[in-house]
This record gives sequence, C-alpha cells and structure tokens, in this order.
Amino acid sequence: MNVVADPTGLAELRARVTGTVAEPGHPRWEVEVAGFNSAISHKPALIVAVEATDDIVAAVRYAAAHGLPVAVEATGHAAHLPVSGGVLIRTHRLDAVTIDRYASTATVQAGARWRQVIDAAAPHGLAPLNGSASGVGAVGYTVGGEPGRSSTV
Repeated sequence: MNVVADPTGLAELRARVTGTVAEPGHPRWEVEVAGFNSAISHKPALIVAVEATDDIVAAVRYAAAHGLPVAVEATGHAAHLPVSGGVLIRTHRLDAVTIDRYASTATVQAGARWRQVIDAAAPHGLAPLNGSASGVGAVGYTVGGEPGRSSTV
C-alpha cells in the first residue's frame, strides 16, 4: 500500500507526532533511513523518527489502521535485515538517561548509547556493565546482545 494514498491520514499522523514523519522525497528521508550499519539498505514506505513515547503510539496506530507492518530501529548498529515497505520507527532521538544512585539503577530510553549511560552514572560513583564500544545502543545491547537490531512486529 502506498502510505501517501491517504493524505488525510498522513496529515493527522504528522499533527500527532513531535518527531519527523518522512516518506521518500522528504528532506530528512536520507538522514532518517540511514543507520550505522551501511551494509543494510532500508526501503520503508514511511519513517517516523520519534521524540516522545506518544509518537510511537501514533505511528503504530497509523500502521495498524493502514494494514502496514512495523519495524523498530534504535541506533542501527546491528541491523541485520533490511526493512522493505511498512513503517520504520526510529527511536534514536529518545536518548534520556536517569540515574537513581540510591538504587544503583539507570532508566535508559531506547536511543541512548552507552557513552550517555557512562557519563550519567560516573558522577554517582557508578558504572554500567557495558561492552568495549561506548557508541553502541545501550538498550539493544542489554536486551539481546545485538545493539540497535531491527525487529519487525
């Protein structure tokens, strides 16, 4: 399905999303479609680069209403399969890190990289158990050992 075949729905999605909603030809398309792994070439029908959790909800609802598959990518470091068609949700802008020094825990958003976690934890005398590359996504590494892996739902 051509996602721009419903211009009203696309306009409503743009109105609900604080991040970028881009289809091929959009000025931000090339920046948003490119992940860290240059061996993978995504070709989604639409990209939603989210800046808030409500953006994710809006993107998933849009995809469901239009019968489109959804793929999610954080930092793009270990994308293994190219996304073709559907909606690609990029979470790289969700990169906040909050440290609770008393509980020795960190709350990390989907796009945070290890460097951000290290920098936030250090003033509290804490350090994460991370790999040797501080530029990879913390969440992807933590939940699967494959930072930024694209997953289709």
